[in-house]
Amino acid sequence: MPPFQDLPPPAERLLDRALTMYPKVARGVLPADRFAEMTETIDALLATPKPVTRGINYCPLSLVAATEERRLADRLLSIFMRSVGYAIAQKILGPHPVFLLHHCIVRRRDIRDPADASPWHLDADFMGATGEMLNIWIPLVDVGSDHPGLSFLTDKDAVRRVWRAWCRWVDDPTSRTRPDMPFPPVSDPEWLAATAGIDPDHRAVTPPLSAGDAIIFNQCVPHRTQATAGAAAPRYSIELRLAGRDDVPDYYRTRNVIVARPERVEGGVAVQYLNSTDL
Repeated sequence: MPPFQDLPPPAERLLDRALTMYPKVARGVLPADRFAEMTETIDALLATPKPVTRGINYCPLSLVAATEERRLADRLLSIFMRSVGYAIAQKILGPHPVFLLHHCIVRRRDIRDPADASPWHLDADFMGATGEMLNIWIPLVDVGSDHPGLSFLTDKDAVRRVWRAWCRWVDDPTSRTRPDMPFPPVSDPEWLAATAGIDPDHRAVTPPLSAGDAIIFNQCVPHRTQATAGAAAPRYSIELRLAGRDDVPDYYRTRNVIVARPERVEGGVAVQYLNSTDL
């Protein structure tokens, strides 16, 4: 493997934070008495007219933020903002972090469709390494056995090696084995072995989660869909990505995309939808 160089300070801070909470599991983030409502809301979101994304099982909340169906996004976000998950996000990111709506996604996943399984990847591939983002992934069914959860590398040193290799690829174009790729092929076992010393059989750990639990990590943590034979019923899940108001990731600094900014109102908190360039 090539020798590692020092990381830029922002990338080093992301790594330090990732390793501190690697990966953080929060129990009972969503109350059980709201599961049926949230499942119905996900079904309604997936039934709304929208451009082709990756099939009917996948809908970013940004697709309905400018439509009358925004009420469905409001419903999901308001339930989450009353939860312990939002309190954890505020503790990490600061008061009332913004929802990165283009990457806040609801899913109804049929595990029998192998094409829907995600290989190893980092959220930094689309978020960049400047500005911390939290991924809060919440299943609405028990996962880790019949229903697939999220798998992570077994040790922190592996995370450190992948992140350093990722940063070297992005920051030094001359180091790229594929000059046409701005981000490294983390899903490629050969790349993982050659640059980060992780062989294809490297063990993964999948934290078992009960419905309503959450797993929380930032954009420099490698993860993938758990390999499992699967259950007959679909897996419903919500993945919410948030960032501090003054520290949004590169993707939202450089594009005019929709975010949801929580604001205090009489009786609680509501969300305001606006363009990321207006933050």
